[in-house]
Amino acid sequence: MEKLFKLIREENVVLFVGAGFSMYTGLPSGNKLKEELINSVPDLREDLNYNDSLSKVADDIINLQNGSRNDINNLLKKLFNKTNFDNLETHQKLASIPHINSIITTNYDKTLEIAYSDNHHLIYKDNDLAYIEKSKTNIYKIHGTIDSLDSIILSKKDYNDLYKNNFSNSLIWSQIKSLLTTKTVVYIGYGHEDDNIDVITDFIHDSLGSNFKEAYLISPNLKKTKLAELNRKKIKYIDSTGEEFINSLLENINENILDDHKNKIVSDETFTKFLHQANIKPTIKKEEDSNTIVNLESKDGNNLVSNFSLSLNKESDKNKEFLDFVNGDKIGTGYTNLVGSKS
Repeated sequence: MEKLFKLIREENVVLFVGAGFSMYTGLPSGNKLKEELINSVPDLREDLNYNDSLSKVADDIINLQNGSRNDINNLLKKLFNKTNFDNLETHQKLASIPHINSIITTNYDKTLEIAYSDNHHLIYKDNDLAYIEKSKTNIYKIHGTIDSLDSIILSKKDYNDLYKNNFSNSLIWSQIKSLLTTKTVVYIGYGHEDDNIDVITDFIHDSLGSNFKEAYLISPNLKKTKLAELNRKKIKYIDSTGEEFINSLLENINENILDDHKNKIVSDETFTKFLHQANIKPTIKKEEDSNTIVNLESKDGNNLVSNFSLSLNKESDKNKEFLDFVNGDKIGTGYTNLVGSKS
């Protein structure tokens, strides 16, 4: 995973997030949602097939109810219109990583928005693109959001309309295409039973051809048939859960953030945001080949460390001293403890 970690530290990755990433919060997987849909319409159950895909089941319910989506919408609101979660730890850890400033998701729920709080911009329709802010993480909800039921993509007809007609000509897809041709894509939260990943990767492959950067899929215990398909699409596989991957990524960033900044691998803005998680505001002196930290203060203006020059490498005493500081071993609240990469 070291190569992928370095790409993320260089701010060259866009994240593609599926339903599996939110399952630990109590939200349903695609298969569970399909079961809930069938069980929500007992009068139609004998006409529905549990072995069909989620999109086919949704299509059948809509057709059997003369085009009505009322029962489906009511279930979606019940399942996804939540703002209180007992556990959002992995989402909050992700939100603490400013190196990732674009997230594309097929999820309807609000977990990402809650985790990022005021530090995100939500995009699910073309008009939202006018308000993009570079200082915030852009969250593209390409299958809609629970706050706008008309935007939800669920049935086979919805998918056909989106991927064969509307999406190709949309401003959002133009923006996403730009991301996919300039950044490495990391799919996370998509499993072997997830129809979304097949639809998405096929659409991207057909739309971009060879004009896309390398891609990775993070998922545990994929079957050989799925691995063969990923190999055909030139998507690299990492056998890991989303939680394990985010924990390992945070540990890697913490170990390398100082050298990355000194060597200008990471931007001043991202470095500063990263330290702000620990209530630390650095003053940076830019030099031709490296950056030097000349002062540290808390965000409330109190000087923490000053009148020193910090040009860092892994063997230096100053580097160790600074790592002790941000880890909470000497002064103040530890950054590493804050983001949870160590307990």
